[in-house]
Amino acid sequence: MGSLFKKLKGIRNEMIIMAVVLILAGLFMVLFPNTSGKLICRGVGAVLCIWGAMRLIGYFRNSEVLGSFGLVQGAALAGFGLYILIRPQIIEVFLTTVFAIVIIVDGLLKMQYALDFRRLNVRNWWIELVCSVIMIILGAVVLFNPFATVAAVMLFIGIVLVFEGAWDLVSVLYISKLAKEVKDDFERF
Repeated sequence: MGSLFKKLKGIRNEMIIMAVVLILAGLFMVLFPNTSGKLICRGVGAVLCIWGAMRLIGYFRNSEVLGSFGLVQGAALAGFGLYILIRPQIIEVFLTTVFAIVIIVDGLLKMQYALDFRRLNVRNWWIELVCSVIMIILGAVVLFNPFATVAAVMLFIGIVLVFEGAWDLVSVLYISKLAKEVKDDFERF
């Protein structure tokens, strides 16, 4: 049972790191709504170029010929990366859809947590449910993009990410408290 609690502690730490990353990304988007989309796209483009170059280098260094798709993968990754670096505004529109889907999926996960809490008779389970519904609605707003400019949608996404990260921190702390109570009860037996 001790290994289970150790694993849960590791998951908790990962969730805390992810929540902090969401908050920082959201703050970046709030502070720099005009440039955040392009910077994110350029970052993705640079990563793809580096990944592609690594795959190409690996292909040409590798003596294995058959069964290796390093040349095609490397060229495709580097090509997509270069395209994104040159034309980030085209990818920026797609980026908002990706953010919307991530927000909606996170809302659905929070809804599952809320329903699981209800089954476990956890007090205040409905708070998680309300948060999940808010996240799904906010994700749908981003998905249908009623905003006039990319900067406006980036600002809105930034606010949503800050809210989402902050709520994730609150949820992790609450779940940690519940896990500690269960652990204490288990150790008493």
